[in-house]
Amino acid sequence: MSIRLQLKKQRRANWIALLHASVIAGLLWNFFGPQAPFIFGAGLSLFAAGMLIFLMNRNPKQKYEQL
Repeated sequence: MSIRLQLKKQRRANWIALLHASVIAGLLWNFFGPQAPFIFGAGLSLFAAGMLIFLMNRNPKQKYEQL
């Protein structure tokens, strides 16, 4: 696969993700006020940080020992 095709797919994925993020932020802004998208973003970032910490503390050998 050429680098141009990879970049084109990456740009398309970014565009789709940004479109969804903008729609969600706009809906939150309209229905709950201007602070809602920022609170939602803060909550998602805390959730992502928690998941990262949880997944990094897992023992990878534990997965293979159960098999």
